[in-house]
Amino acid sequence: MQNHQGVKKVRLADVAEACGVRASTVSRVLSGFSEGFSVKENVRRLILDTAREMNYVPNAAAKHLRSNRTMSVQVFGFHFSWVGSYSMILDSCTEVLNKKGYMVNAVFGNYSKMRFAPMQTDGIIMITGENKSLLQQVRESGIPFVVVNDRLEDDECWIAYDNAESVRKNMEYLIGAGCRKIIYSGHFGFFNHTTHISLRTRLEGYREICGQYGLEPLELPNGVQPEDAAKFVRDSHADGVLCYSANNAAELVNLLSVMEIRVPEQVKIATFGQPAIHLDRIAYTEINPELVGNSAAELLLDRIEKGTSGHCVFNAEFHRPQS
Repeated sequence: MQNHQGVKKVRLADVAEACGVRASTVSRVLSGFSEGFSVKENVRRLILDTAREMNYVPNAAAKHLRSNRTMSVQVFGFHFSWVGSYSMILDSCTEVLNKKGYMVNAVFGNYSKMRFAPMQTDGIIMITGENKSLLQQVRESGIPFVVVNDRLEDDECWIAYDNAESVRKNMEYLIGAGCRKIIYSGHFGFFNHTTHISLRTRLEGYREICGQYGLEPLELPNGVQPEDAAKFVRDSHADGVLCYSANNAAELVNLLSVMEIRVPEQVKIATFGQPAIHLDRIAYTEINPELVGNSAAELLLDRIEKGTSGHCVFNAEFHRPQS
């Protein structure tokens, strides 16, 4: 057989003949397959060196057919507006999966309305398991999957954030800086994830710590308009704000500046996730997105290749304003 340039294509059998071994031995060594199979190190090295010298290129289609693998992974719940940590998580898990020969396809759209359609894929990564209908369909498909930023059953694969610990670190910063009138601000305006566990755990953590320090809880509900939040901060003479998200925190800094209220000199702000701007003004807790992405990819690979489950809960690092 020749390729399109008229050069004879090296076959698996050619490598096997050159090494004096069976074709099946060459196939297993070159594919990295080791379970229930052993070969002497000098033979393994001979096969690898010979294949390289002969410019042997594996037939990817045949390899995938034999292993019943598509070498592709789907990521559900990714949206064009999801920048920052989520995009970095996608980048890092893609890098790990690419190195293992997997192609990653991100499914864009309104996550809350996504529906699962049967497709050829070896695994799925879901950004939160909040879409219960989608999660159930993925479960019933039997395709290995990992959920990021949510908690599932112990026999499934998931990664969760310790929101309670993040609240504690943010509140201890505000209280330690002398704040005694601290507002909790839910997410601003429209929000896709209206039932996500973080909405409850962050607010509950705020209330608990206020109780521990004898502070009066001052709460702005989820869906509050940014302008109304800024006016409430001004009119209540608050000296601290715990914001649900980094985007909200950055927007609040801008609005307070228009009102001639300086952050952090007059009002200190703490939030969850790294803000895109105003790092010199806002304190925040953040889960290392690269670590999360790597862990998601590794959990999924273990599920695909070994059928094992696993989960981890990450604690956030705390960052003070740069100035």
